[in-house]
Amino acid sequence: TLAPLLLFLMMISSITADDLFLLSGQSNMDGYTTTGQSLTGNADYWIAMKSILTNGDSNMTDQLYDVIYEANSSRKNGTEGVASTLTNELMHLYNQGLLNDLDTPLKFGKCSFVTPKKNINNGLIKQVSGGSVPTSWDSNCGYSFGHEFMLSRTLELQMGMNESSTTFEMVKHSRGGTSIYKHWYPGIGEHWQGLQQTIRDRAGSGNNWKGLIWHQGSQETNSLKRFGEDRSLTYLGNMTGLIRQLRQEMYAASESGTWQCKEEIPVVVVQLGYWPNQRRQETAQRVRDAQAEYCSNDPKSQLVKSNDLSRNFHYDAASFLVTGNRIAHAYQAALKGEVVCPEDETSQPQQVISSYQPSTSKSTSSQPSSRPSTLTSIVTPTTTIIHPPGDNDKTTDDEPKLLLPASASETKRIATIFDGTYRNFGFMLDIRTKKEITIHGIELNLHGNSDYAVEVYTKMGSFKGSESDEEAWELWYNGTVTGAGLDSESCIGKCGAKERTDDDDDDDDDGDMRLLLLDLPANETRALYVNFQEAVLVYSSNDDDENNDTSLDFENDDVELYADGGVKQKGWDGKVVHPRLFNGALTYETKRSGEII
Repeated sequence: TLAPLLLFLMMISSITADDLFLLSGQSNMDGYTTTGQSLTGNADYWIAMKSILTNGDSNMTDQLYDVIYEANSSRKNGTEGVASTLTNELMHLYNQGLLNDLDTPLKFGKCSFVTPKKNINNGLIKQVSGGSVPTSWDSNCGYSFGHEFMLSRTLELQMGMNESSTTFEMVKHSRGGTSIYKHWYPGIGEHWQGLQQTIRDRAGSGNNWKGLIWHQGSQETNSLKRFGEDRSLTYLGNMTGLIRQLRQEMYAASESGTWQCKEEIPVVVVQLGYWPNQRRQETAQRVRDAQAEYCSNDPKSQLVKSNDLSRNFHYDAASFLVTGNRIAHAYQAALKGEVVCPEDETSQPQQVISSYQPSTSKSTSSQPSSRPSTLTSIVTPTTTIIHPPGDNDKTTDDEPKLLLPASASETKRIATIFDGTYRNFGFMLDIRTKKEITIHGIELNLHGNSDYAVEVYTKMGSFKGSESDEEAWELWYNGTVTGAGLDSESCIGKCGAKERTDDDDDDDDDGDMRLLLLDLPANETRALYVNFQEAVLVYSSNDDDENNDTSLDFENDDVELYADGGVKQKGWDGKVVHPRLFNGALTYETKRSGEII
């Protein structure tokens, strides 16, 4: 009933959350447990598991094993071992009283979840949870929960957080499909300012940042293809610089005396788990090694391993219960680490914290502190980072201008969003050219990391009226595409914007450009139809809250992409539903005469 929840909300609204934990990273920090992007694509798996735990039958162990085995059997790799591990871990949590009353929100633990908009630099964020809410599995601090659920339950029910009137909050700011350098790195990453602001917004009113939990790394396993360099090689340096700056921000936004120096703030890194794409095993292991090396060299950091859990690229509900508990214990271990603060950062004596104790009162100290007096201070990371080529190139008026030859072409990219929550077999959309262009690449948002058979069709004019008329369409491409994972760019053809000349080699490692070439004149409307044999194509509903502020048309000086297309079920006779929002991008070339740039 709603009465207990309403009573709890009235009680909690008068309490200020003092102890804050920052959770950040990519999709497994988001947490996909009951949505279309979860292991089973729905909530049935979690509901069945929760029912078993609630009933508490004598054969609970066997029931859990069967449900977990069935859900994970589609991964076809180590299913028995995964099911055994998860079953044993869940029974251990159950016997400790951590899996009782799963529908009852915590008394002191709260959570919040915001995620930055895709392809909007330091701009809009989506309020997933709708603010700070009592922690429960359905509080929408994930989709519908992630690490924060069992992490909070362990802290409150097992580690003393129920013995104080102090509340604590898991502050989640994460985004699926993000890489550490491109999206999060201080001063450079697209989402850095938003993450920074999330920390700064909580300054004052007795709030104290008590720890950082970081879970990210899968995007670096495919960075050579996506960015032209293997960023697993620079992961250690990039993570070191990011954590240093996050600690500085959290230190500055906490009450004076909470920490002697930023280096004392505990960090828990969830290691990259099992990666289903076999072609990325070398880079995946390099990321794992970097994460392990960082934690071994930082006395206040702990590593949480997860490669014995779900084989899906998105962890299943059982795995998140296990990792949340592991994170809680790793956090306690990180608190016990000993660090010598730099003399210039130590402001006053402070008792060493060796186990998690909630804040009992707000600081009233009037003693001066060497910490920044305002939150506008920035400490530039000093870790040596190997930046992507060209990221720091600047052109000044004193530099010579480059005259491009008349035969040069410019490669460009037009993109919608990669923010979908639905998936189906196909999608139809229209584009209109403003100039003469040649399309040679399509990027799609795919739910998976396997190789998928795909057909791409095209026709003059709009797709509307020809949704089921196979004769009206021309087959443009018939082959495969390798999925890059949810909210990432899976490429057909040759993708990515860069300068190109007639001498460029088409047969490079990014694929044969001539597999996908479509010459279009100016002022032409052209329809595209992407068709899969599996329901892996991700799209958005334009009725979703996250898209209320998103235009359904995307355009530049060369082309207009009408993203309000139609999602199509399997086959030419499959039902078409529109308008729906296309998740993807086109890479194309425009010819130009010699010009000075």
